[in-house]
Amino acid sequence: MKRLSLVVSACLMSALAQGQLIDNFGVAGLGEYTQTTVLDNAIAEANVSFSDATGALVGSYGGTSSQPEQVLLLRSDFNLAVGNALLVNALFLTQSSQMDFGIAVSATASPAGVSIADTDTRDTFNWAAVYVRPSQNAVRSTSSIGGSVVTGTGVLGADETVVSYLFIERNSSTDFTLGYIDSAANRFVSRSITFGATDVGTAIGFYADLRAVGGSLGSLDNLRIITIPEPTTGTLLGLGILAVAIRLRRR
Repeated sequence: MKRLSLVVSACLMSALAQGQLIDNFGVAGLGEYTQTTVLDNAIAEANVSFSDATGALVGSYGGTSSQPEQVLLLRSDFNLAVGNALLVNALFLTQSSQMDFGIAVSATASPAGVSIADTDTRDTFNWAAVYVRPSQNAVRSTSSIGGSVVTGTGVLGADETVVSYLFIERNSSTDFTLGYIDSAANRFVSRSITFGATDVGTAIGFYADLRAVGGSLGSLDNLRIITIPEPTTGTLLGLGILAVAIRLRRR
């Protein structure tokens, strides 16, 4: 047991050494991010907002009627390189609102030609997202590849309260793996995605589909990039990652 503890500690230190913290939302303001509405259910309104006032990222819907509004909140000052994974702490309480919140990678933080007047621009640039949907007790994913949007596949049954981490791994210049880590440090894959272009990952951040009037949906914290662990050490390193998540969450 002592030897196992030493190995886990070593893996934890390795994760910390290799990881790069992007945002712990400890400093107020989201000026590094660009918010883009990609779907507004034929109603050209901007009803989704984000706040870091609590020390974590929270998304809220301010519309007067329940209308799906999908947005990306991206930044381009960090890139997801091949062999790395984008990770975020997830904290969701039990709820029934059909809304989504998670992380995303994209080809750009500011897609050209996107305006609020065009209510569906999901297919105008390359991106992918993995997110929690509490109303279905599920983790899901969406991708837009070469003008083709794919959603509703890669659905994993997962109670929102046990999702500790969401991840997007970049396995090659065009190949990505999306999924989550649960509270027992188990890793689950939603989808593996292959893009035709190599520019996805030059922008990273968040995805939300919010629609509940006056509602908010969980929180995401400690956005970071780490090196994808080798398969032989993946389980132990996953435990280390989970320990980091718990420690940061308690702070």
